[in-house]
Amino acid sequence: LTVSILPTVLDAQRRGRRALEELQVNQLGQLTRSLDARVESAFEGIGGLARAPYALVPGDPGDAARLQQLQALNPDPTTGMLLVDPSATVTNGTLLQDDIVGTRLTRPGLGAALSSGRGTVLPVAPGVTSSSATLGYVIPITAGDGGIRGAFVFETGIGADSPFTQEVAELRRGRTGQFSFVDSHGIVVASSDAVTIRRPYAEPSLLRLPSGFHRAGDRVAALETVPSVGWSAIFTQDSAEFEGGLGR
Repeated sequence: LTVSILPTVLDAQRRGRRALEELQVNQLGQLTRSLDARVESAFEGIGGLARAPYALVPGDPGDAARLQQLQALNPDPTTGMLLVDPSATVTNGTLLQDDIVGTRLTRPGLGAALSSGRGTVLPVAPGVTSSSATLGYVIPITAGDGGIRGAFVFETGIGADSPFTQEVAELRRGRTGQFSFVDSHGIVVASSDAVTIRRPYAEPSLLRLPSGFHRAGDRVAALETVPSVGWSAIFTQDSAEFEGGLGR
């Protein structure tokens, strides 16, 4: 009787394990597709900001007035916005931390964004409109002939109190289950473990794995990408906790 039952139980366990793995990959895929759609929608929503008749001259009063009007729409701002010309020189901005008008904005990915002419989200970097680390949304400003005149850059803060992080925090599973979104430079943008935000991801080797489900020693990991921003979405958990119900 034992010999006949044991294979059935082990087969059920294997099937249950595969079902858990597929469920985790599907959940992560839904999260990344949802974020991808939200990013695309955000760019469509703020794309009109780049169609204003900006002079893109350092200190231009008309440009400054337009930016202040946009900034006033946020009743409790913690970050601001700025304009740059084709050489990434800052021509105007709001909530600027230093007198950087007339100097080049040295932010990773900005040069590539200006060259491509496509809206993008820059990796985590120190903000110029905030004292903390920020993400940078870049919307190129084009001329009538399609050439790039400059860009509108909107900074947004990241941290435990950001709405996106609060959404991710709700995904935490058990004692060791952790969801994280990591930018193209390996910096944690949002995580169910708030302590890791703004820091390099603790296990960079996992980020080099292909999309899907993986087992690494006593850990399990599921990975997906967010194409619109070049981020990685990763879930990790101790395998014993991940399969705890099956073991019992």
